[in-house]
Amino acid sequence: MPQLNTSLVLFIFFFFLFTYYLLFITQLIDKQNIL
Repeated sequence: MPQLNTSLVLFIFFFFLFTYYLLFITQLIDKQNIL
């Protein structure tokens, strides 16, 4: 049970990290397109 819980927490953590990274990249591309 604890192992499953840890895996779930890691999955959620990496998921949010990935979404934040995608948002950062899209904003960067938008800024470059404006320039």
